[in-house]
Amino acid sequence: MAERENAELIADNRDVVGRPWNACGPNDIGNGSCRATILHVEDHDIVARMAKEMLENEGWEVETCSDGNAALEKICGDRRYDLLLLDYDLPGVNGLELASRARKLVHRACIPIVVLSATPVGAAARKAGADVFLQKPQDVTELVETINGLLSTRKQDD
Repeated sequence: MAERENAELIADNRDVVGRPWNACGPNDIGNGSCRATILHVEDHDIVARMAKEMLENEGWEVETCSDGNAALEKICGDRRYDLLLLDYDLPGVNGLELASRARKLVHRACIPIVVLSATPVGAAARKAGADVFLQKPQDVTELVETINGLLSTRKQDD
């Protein structure tokens, strides 16, 4: 029922070109008129702080969340996110369930999703709807490049 209400809310808030009312347009990200916003869900404080600093240094706005249940509320909400960065092993709802649930929401169906985890769940992450799986710690160095690629691809698709 909540998904239907969410879908109706999003449908009611589309602008004249059919985009959700709070989404960046195709030329907005990267030109300074609309900073990309990333929801980062990570329960280890040190990892969350390091990732936030690294991503903010790229000019992105980062909202962090340390609990899967709280993250699910944010994902179901109407705040604009340009990318979801999810850990797998979280208290409450795990990252794969978050990815799967996001894909079922009208306003999150096409959002880029990255699962970053020490647990080797790459195939399951892609099956759940993640665009990319990165293995901690070795793939952390690819995080910025991966996000840049996903955001630029999304920008071109808009």
